[in-house]
Amino acid sequence: MKFMQKFKNIFLLFLIFFLSQNFIFHSVFSMEIDNLSDLKEKLQNQDWRQTYKKFYKIALIRKENRTPNQILFLQACAELVYDDGDTLLHKVAKFVDSKNIDRKKFVIFHLQDNGAQVADRDNYGNNIIHNHVIRHTPSKKRKPFYTLKEEKQYKCRKKLNEKKVFSPLKRVGDLNEKDINAQNDMLATPLHLAMSTASENTAIVYNLLKNGANPKIPDINGRTALHRLIANKNLSLDIKLLNLKVLLEGYPQEKRAQLAKIQDNKGNRAIDFAKFYHGQGSEIFQLIKQMDARLKPKKIKWFF
Repeated sequence: MKFMQKFKNIFLLFLIFFLSQNFIFHSVFSMEIDNLSDLKEKLQNQDWRQTYKKFYKIALIRKENRTPNQILFLQACAELVYDDGDTLLHKVAKFVDSKNIDRKKFVIFHLQDNGAQVADRDNYGNNIIHNHVIRHTPSKKRKPFYTLKEEKQYKCRKKLNEKKVFSPLKRVGDLNEKDINAQNDMLATPLHLAMSTASENTAIVYNLLKNGANPKIPDINGRTALHRLIANKNLSLDIKLLNLKVLLEGYPQEKRAQLAKIQDNKGNRAIDFAKFYHGQGSEIFQLIKQMDARLKPKKIKWFF
């Protein structure tokens, strides 16, 4: 009996030591956390992925069954700001949860329900929509999904992707034009990023335009999203054509001439870049020419 009692005592001591050394999140379920600021300070020093996973587990619990400390944890996560300026919502928006896509959507929904804002900016001035678009930037090693030969497939998939593009950002109706057209520190809108980097998912461009994105907004160099698309040397011709067609499809015909006339800080228009990079006989050049038949290309003026 004495041996069993000693064994129990040793086991209890080991268990107490193990729990005391375990991850900080165990304190969420105890009474040690007494205020919001202390909890946020502790969470800032932890790997955000662990916070993400823990948030998901707690958010699964029905509201009426959550403890006060669990509610406090959810609130702290919604207000959390890391040293790099990212909120937890920023980090999750940029994160590709390949193992569980639904988990990511669920976490973003509940972060917003607990007070996280789509309009919050990181150190680069990006909001959540910027980060969501950046997430779609393809690897240089991967072949772009869409090509002109797959245009029919794109048209079919576009309807399917329509709800998926902003699905992690709550409901599309909750996004206002101010957030859609927000400019970061380089004055780039999400549409600027989508037209020049998001080549794997052209439906992003379509949905941004459908939800109020303004392609006439200039960036720090005075370039619109159309300028960026045509002048981007990293995009293939097929992707440029497809994105341009989506832009023309999603933008009113009566406004296209005004868009085509916009000049950057050096006086260059999209048609000037189209001639320089692709020639006057290219389909891209002809499509821009159709926006305003009076346009005549001229020599490009560089920034350097």
